[in-house]
Amino acid sequence: MNLICAELRKSKTNEATSSIFLSESIEQWYSILKNDKNEVFLLNTCHRFMVLIRNECKLTLDSFFTQLNIDAQPEYCYNEEAVLHFFSVASGVQSPILGENEILGQIKRFGEEASQKGMTNTFLNELVNKAVFTGKAARTKTGLVKISDTYSSIAAQFIRQHIPDLSDKKILILGTGKLGVQLFNHFQNKTLQPITIASRSLERAVEVAGEKAVGTTIGQMENPLTNFDVIIGATEAQSPVWEFGHLYSPSKKVIIDLGMPANFATCPASVNVYYYDLQTIQNSMQITRKAKMDEVPKVMRIVQKETDNFKYWYNTRKVVPVIQSFNRLAATIKEEEYQWAINKLGNLSEQQQEIVQKLIYRVVSRMSSNPISTIKGYAQEDTKSVHIDTFKEMFNIQIEGE
Repeated sequence: MNLICAELRKSKTNEATSSIFLSESIEQWYSILKNDKNEVFLLNTCHRFMVLIRNECKLTLDSFFTQLNIDAQPEYCYNEEAVLHFFSVASGVQSPILGENEILGQIKRFGEEASQKGMTNTFLNELVNKAVFTGKAARTKTGLVKISDTYSSIAAQFIRQHIPDLSDKKILILGTGKLGVQLFNHFQNKTLQPITIASRSLERAVEVAGEKAVGTTIGQMENPLTNFDVIIGATEAQSPVWEFGHLYSPSKKVIIDLGMPANFATCPASVNVYYYDLQTIQNSMQITRKAKMDEVPKVMRIVQKETDNFKYWYNTRKVVPVIQSFNRLAATIKEEEYQWAINKLGNLSEQQQEIVQKLIYRVVSRMSSNPISTIKGYAQEDTKSVHIDTFKEMFNIQIEGE
């Protein structure tokens, strides 16, 4: 295949190195790596920087990474191993969040950009397409993405135990950090009511809330249990934000506390109010993650199968000219025998002529099927190249340029 994959995990680099990998640098990187003989595909995400390059030597990549002046060494893999790794990345098993979907869209987008820029040809275009296909198969044929182990999804599971339908419920999220934003993104389509986002900074709360939610400060919140059905704490405050005391509500309320230390000082034994702290959420996450990890072997079986299929496609390409010549020979025989039969049989109706034609075509097609299948099999092993030569000699096949 003459394929090299070089990957740099950004978690292993310092902040200065991470700043090198800006999206606007893509054009510059391609200009360094691309020439008339090779194919190049670049994947640049928040977690990894990957180079797939064909018909090039490792020294070229070493020189490239030296020019970037980075503090970490990329990991290399080659040929079939590179295909397997790329497909596993597309399947989500190499992602920090196991099975996340974003990587699949990123591979597709970067692949389309590379193709449009003329950086990739038949081989890498097919590799990217098959990676996307493999990623979709891994997600639809296993439970990898059906089992979610994020804080927001686990919180939602506990909420649904008491409030199955959130469509008319009011939700309050405290905190506008990474976790708070994740929670907002998860719940914003679960209710028809505008979600309220509270932060110590009004400007930050309004920024996260946008036009579809309400941004406010934590200090302005009064009687949250009266005004909201679901309250989720996700601030980094070093002391409780609220002290609820003994809780009572005529309707069911759910409080999720994801703070460390706790965002709420509350009494867990309360009427109609259900409280879950961070430890409870994390215990559930561990169980869910184990179930998710059990799906990884199933995903890798799909990845291996599609890697084998890609290898078969690649090897078969070596005998495509032979198969094309053989098919042209078969087509000539079909037409010659059809004309011979028509001349010998005399006047035939259109229906009878069609039957004769189908008969001859069926016979030739069936006779051709096994030789084509056999030569594709020969292409999978280098030791069988002599059999391919014998095949060409048997059918008097001449390939231009040989």
